Amino acid sequence: MTPPKSPATCPICEYDFNYLVQGCGYSKSRVDRHLDTGHPEVDDGEMEKIIKKVKKEVTIAALRALRATDPSPPVISNLDLSQDDNQEMVSETVSEPDGPTCSSCSKMAAQNRELWKQLRTKQRWIKKAKAKIRAYKEQAPQKTSGGGSVEPDQGSSEQVDPPEDEAEDSSSEEPKKAAESRFPLRGFKDFPAPILEYMEEYWLYLRGAIGSTKHVENQKSKLGRVMSFLRFVNKGRTVLPNWTFLLDIDRVHQWPAKLLREGKAENTTRNYLLNVMEFAGYFRDTPPTTSRVPKKAVIGLLRTVSADIKQLRRDINNRQINVKKRKIGRVIAKEDLRRCQRQACRKIPKLLDTIQTDPSSLNIRRFYGYFSVYLASIYGHRTGVLTNMTLAEVDEARVDARMADQGFVINVKEHKTNRAFGPAQVYLTVEEFGWLEQWLQVRETLQPSTDLVFFNENYQKIQNLQHHLQSAWAEMGFSGSPTFTDFRTSIATYARDALSPGTRTKVSKTMCHDTATAEKFYAMHQTAEQLCELRKRFQEATEPSVSGPGEVAEPVTPRSSSDEGEGEGPVKKKRRLAPRVGSTSQESPEAQAESPAGQAESPEGCGSACGGAHRRGMCFDRGV
Repeated sequence: MTPPKSPATCPICEYDFNYLVQGCGYSKSRVDRHLDTGHPEVDDGEMEKIIKKVKKEVTIAALRALRATDPSPPVISNLDLSQDDNQEMVSETVSEPDGPTCSSCSKMAAQNRELWKQLRTKQRWIKKAKAKIRAYKEQAPQKTSGGGSVEPDQGSSEQVDPPEDEAEDSSSEEPKKAAESRFPLRGFKDFPAPILEYMEEYWLYLRGAIGSTKHVENQKSKLGRVMSFLRFVNKGRTVLPNWTFLLDIDRVHQWPAKLLREGKAENTTRNYLLNVMEFAGYFRDTPPTTSRVPKKAVIGLLRTVSADIKQLRRDINNRQINVKKRKIGRVIAKEDLRRCQRQACRKIPKLLDTIQTDPSSLNIRRFYGYFSVYLASIYGHRTGVLTNMTLAEVDEARVDARMADQGFVINVKEHKTNRAFGPAQVYLTVEEFGWLEQWLQVRETLQPSTDLVFFNENYQKIQNLQHHLQSAWAEMGFSGSPTFTDFRTSIATYARDALSPGTRTKVSKTMCHDTATAEKFYAMHQTAEQLCELRKRFQEATEPSVSGPGEVAEPVTPRSSSDEGEGEGPVKKKRRLAPRVGSTSQESPEAQAESPAGQAESPEGCGSACGGAHRRGMCFDRGV
């Protein structure tokens, strides 16, 4: 190709190719070849810088020309802006400081990292804000040429939200859980907007007004199960906003089988169906405006889900019995429970003294393990009773204690079954409560940022307290690795076998244990010794009677204690025939023989067959 006669210019913006090599007037194309052959005095590094500079100038000129045409979508690059604007928008790279080398500075280092994170967030927000302001300024001359007012173009530019920390500071009165309770269905983008809007209303219904963090998590799980059900019933087709996919009853029946194939347990599958049933009831009472599903079809959906739940009952019962059988196999011996209590009672004060001089994480974890295994071997409480215990609850126990009391009662309000049993009560003796107060003194020196009595290294709720319990159990020399559930099962089983029904009920309520569930599932499982005793009772029930075979047992008539001698059996009464209509009352020969001679006839027409029952107020024989 022949080089052009005129100086080389950009075909878009007519930018001349002028170069910075002193004394050179070359202005044609392929400057790289010219520099290579015509300027041997320029070294390779300088030549590369010149070429990069020219390319950048040409690119900036092309972007500037493109921005002038107001393209759609708009240009988001800032290379064609002036050098001052560039320096404003592109901030210097902020390097995070090195981590601390001292263990005592970990808390300050965490605060420092949080501040650096907020700084980076603000810098990103400043960049976006400046870009939007610049875009508004460029659009202003175009919109004011007609004499109208300047307004931002809402279609071409979006609103810039303030940084997250700024928003939190401006609305500090709002609770932090508001961020946690946002609509959690951002992953279901394949559903149309009307369905998502209706599900957002359902989410607000589930969340409630004053739900705890655990409640919000449970409702999120429930909503996710309902959305999974809707996606399954739709069979992967395009989701219709009129909800007509709910009419596929056969597909609804396949939902439990699909969950079981995925490895879900029968109890979990039942919970999924209960969540769907709750949603169907809400759908029936408050149908969406876009729904084309008749009310009869919604009732049919409810009946279908209810029928599937009933079919799972047998499998649920069998699974519960098998679970109890496995739990019984892990029951801890009574001797081990007592030995565990004695060893922990001697070890806990020593550990507290060690922690006061050396509050290391290892010593604290050992104290957690011994204290939790000690209480678990006595009460059988769940893990949440210890991990959710707060300083306010301990202070309340100290205030409520009276002089005549021999211990302290801590009421833990946040635990698994607080709706059914209220707060879980933990009774501590004066010595045991002294351990807790000694730990609180050590805790005060650590200055944690939580209100929990027991916490982890990050001052958060303990998630692996069971591991600390098992470590203490092994350190005491016992075999196996029992869990909190094993301690709970052991104590509930011994209470069932050794205590009276009334005492057992009180023990179960203190453990927050449902005796109805135990009677329905757990008590069905008997040991060999218990079944041996029951077999003897079966044999006693089937012992042959005194009467011969084929004889009909005679009815037993009650009598007063004065008529019964000590050691006598029940009084047997002969069968008596009622008198016929129009005939006189007659006795059988056997009855006449048994009647005392000269016995006066009973009043009111009773025959002598009354046998004195009339005088006792038990005669039903009347003459006709």
